[in-house]
Amino acid sequence: MSPETDHCLQSEKDVHFNPCSESQPVSRKEIFHLLSTTRRREAIRYLLETENQVGLPKLARHIAALEHETSVEDVTQAQYQRIYIPLYQSHLPKLDKAGVIRYDSTKRLIEPTTQLNVFAPYLELSSREESDARSSSDTTSFDIRAVDNWYLGSAGLSATLLLAVTLGLIPISGEFLGGIIIVLFLAANVLRNHSV
Repeated sequence: MSPETDHCLQSEKDVHFNPCSESQPVSRKEIFHLLSTTRRREAIRYLLETENQVGLPKLARHIAALEHETSVEDVTQAQYQRIYIPLYQSHLPKLDKAGVIRYDSTKRLIEPTTQLNVFAPYLELSSREESDARSSSDTTSFDIRAVDNWYLGSAGLSATLLLAVTLGLIPISGEFLGGIIIVLFLAANVLRNHSV
């Protein structure tokens, strides 16, 4: 066994800077597995954006801020710990083993490798899909609010008409009033079904 091969076998047992797996291309199956968790996706995205060596505490704070929709400065110690520990124990060692990063668990340093770039197209697609989903969700919630306002408007108008007819302020028959109320609620129902 050559010293280089021996070094590779020894490195694979360690989680520290594994240069052997970096030279092997990441399979499509491995890519999807590594992207299957939000924290790994966010770690990869962050490393792609920075393109430099990053300390684990900085990465953990960044991901905690994203998960809790706050700023990095406002992340609490508990929020930080809930991200830091899984990154340290699980996510970063998996990325290191796949050759996507070099992870020195002793120094708490993460360095991107050239393999990291294979994830860029997947994350761009994911970002676009998330953005589309958010805008679609915003539009849908706006539509639902508008339709709910139709229901409220129909109920309010119906109650006003009923009161006006009861007090004799509007001279229409009860059947005609019932027809108006039914039409108002049918229109609100059609709008609701059409927007959903």
